[in-house]
Amino acid sequence: GANLIGQRNAIKMLHSRIQVVQKYVEDVEAGMSYLANQTKLVLALFHHDHDMFESVYESFAALGRLSWRQVAHQSLNFFLILTSALMIWKGLAVFTNSESPIVVVLSESMEPAFQRGDLLFLTMGSEPVRAGEICVFKIKGKDVPIVHRVIEAHDEYV
Repeated sequence: GANLIGQRNAIKMLHSRIQVVQKYVEDVEAGMSYLANQTKLVLALFHHDHDMFESVYESFAALGRLSWRQVAHQSLNFFLILTSALMIWKGLAVFTNSESPIVVVLSESMEPAFQRGDLLFLTMGSEPVRAGEICVFKIKGKDVPIVHRVIEAHDEYV
């Protein structure tokens, strides 16, 4: 009698734990669906996919299936990624003494030294610029920095 009651209690407890695990699996699946839809959205934005609006709708639909805790967790993750990227960028700017510590070569004008699309890591030196060095500068009214090799340096402007 007592052994049978103990077995029933153990089965009830096991069943309860299985339900908790099933709920957790459902939550994880909903979260994975949300992340997959967010990935599709980002890819659609980069590739100008004609199904972009459908992806946006699916993302919001997946968001509706998440619990408030999962939404808070996803929002916190997004915020942490965003602030981390900003802190890294600003840290590089302080470390390199440069407003734009990383720039992309946009044209073929720097070949063969740099190909179009190469990333350049910049530092602001304290010595004057010399012929043969590569410099990056901004033109007033333009947002994109210009990358050029110095051909000749005039002492009066250095």
